[in-house]
Amino acid sequence: MKIIGSGLLANGFLARYTALPADVIVFASGVSNSQESSDENFQRERKMLSLLPFDVKLVYFSTCSIESSEKKNTPYVLHKCSIENELLLRRIKPLILRLPQVVGSGGNSRNLLNFVSYSIQNNLEFDIQGSAFRNLIDVQDVVDITLMLINLNANGVMNVANPLNVSVLDIVRHLEMVLNKKANYNIVDGGIDLTIDISKVIRLIPGYENFFESDYNYRLISKYFKAAN
Repeated sequence: MKIIGSGLLANGFLARYTALPADVIVFASGVSNSQESSDENFQRERKMLSLLPFDVKLVYFSTCSIESSEKKNTPYVLHKCSIENELLLRRIKPLILRLPQVVGSGGNSRNLLNFVSYSIQNNLEFDIQGSAFRNLIDVQDVVDITLMLINLNANGVMNVANPLNVSVLDIVRHLEMVLNKKANYNIVDGGIDLTIDISKVIRLIPGYENFFESDYNYRLISKYFKAAN
């Protein structure tokens, strides 16, 4: 019961199962689709959390979009914010990690990289916002950083993210190179470049920036996406 969930994050932690202390629960079964608006799914997550024992350390994953002026009033972000507040009020020193776009094998088909990759490989036309940026992080790095924070007995809310954002246009270009195929896209107005404050995790983990070398985003995309043979 140390890991709850069956998706991208849960599978990442399952690979490091023995590294998790016995008195820690990693809750990786929450709503992960940022487009979600179903109250039924939100209530399902809330109920699952309410059934967890209180004599354990709880690790919960939220979203960096809470700090986004563009997304902070969406049903998904409002739900995550509500859950954060409930956990801080009702549990003893939970560790709440706000994450950006987590990249790995599989994952939500609606996330940006999977959507763009699918569109390129299937010759589908799509729009991208010319001023849009994203923050990408490898699921394996999320697991490693989380384990470090657990071992440090960290608690409270903090952002775990890449120090450098990448433009959506560059993501598309990286995927074109990796997939060896041109994308059919239109550039439209809109998008923001969200600054994510990672000062708290940097203070806790010396050398945190070493996870993210200058070519991190390209290597990350190359790692999980490749041309079909």
